[in-house]
Amino acid sequence: MVSCALDGRVVVVTVTYGRRWHLLSRTIERARQEGSDGVIVIDNGSEDNILSLVSDLYGGFCSVIQIDRNIGSAGGFKAGFEEALKSDFDFVLLLDDDNCLEIGALIKLRKAFDVELSALPLGSSSGLIVTAFRSDHHPEIAMGFPPDRVNPRPSSYIGFHIVDLPRKLIRRIFPVTKNRKGLVEINKVELNFAPWGGLFFHRSLIGRFGFPLENFVLYIEDTEYTWRVTSGGGKIVLITSAEVEDIDKSWNVTAPGTNPGGIASLILGEGDFRVYYRMRNLAFFQRHILPQSFLKTVNFYMYWSIVFLFAVRYRRLDRWRLICVALRDGHAKRLGVSPLFPL
Repeated sequence: MVSCALDGRVVVVTVTYGRRWHLLSRTIERARQEGSDGVIVIDNGSEDNILSLVSDLYGGFCSVIQIDRNIGSAGGFKAGFEEALKSDFDFVLLLDDDNCLEIGALIKLRKAFDVELSALPLGSSSGLIVTAFRSDHHPEIAMGFPPDRVNPRPSSYIGFHIVDLPRKLIRRIFPVTKNRKGLVEINKVELNFAPWGGLFFHRSLIGRFGFPLENFVLYIEDTEYTWRVTSGGGKIVLITSAEVEDIDKSWNVTAPGTNPGGIASLILGEGDFRVYYRMRNLAFFQRHILPQSFLKTVNFYMYWSIVFLFAVRYRRLDRWRLICVALRDGHAKRLGVSPLFPL
């Protein structure tokens, strides 16, 4: 088994859908420029003729697995994991179809994997993930916060903890602009969970931790999977110098007048189906997978009280009612494709 990332062959796995060739093509081209040995594209019912476009431009470098309908990112990445195991590649790099590797990112991930692996017991490659830095998905690092502020506190609910409330109120009254480039460089941060885009690992990790949960359909399946890794004895290390650019911003990042991923973006962000699946799966993850405690229950009620106040403030009680439906479904373990929002 090859466990040295500098010697192993790396395949990029990505999932696309709709009409996103203009994004996917940039992702594939940059992956090739960065030295990947191949790309597996899961065509999740795309409207573009992905197979023809890829064959014309990339030939044998890039393979396409066609699915006749959109089965969601969870099913798409599961298909990608299965295809990676069938291949002869040693290492897997997961990218969303709009993730462009910055110059030198892949070699930095390879080197970081080998460095981290050297500090672990022999044969621990199946429990190690290194991941690239994405400013939209790691805002605390992008703003220059210390590593101990990156992972949510124990007993927090969707990142909210009552202990942090005074600090957050002070920050709103006296905003402080931070820039990580003006601080001492943080080379790496150990994470409890991470998004798909940028994850780099040995293929043996799939054999150890299995596949993504298809019934999540959209959103949070990456959170659940990577939590499965870290809670099962594995390790995820964010490498801040290995950067990935999100060329198409996420819905909860682009909501006008909001902080990325904040409560206002939940209320104002476009796409009811996105809000439904995200909040349903988060509710399931928080209630049925993460450890429970009295303090977490307090944080649960505090968080949703604040969300309700935001809904009142922005006159979006319709969005609040949708969130309540998502919460009930998540708590009741009603997963899979919702009849309210078929794909």
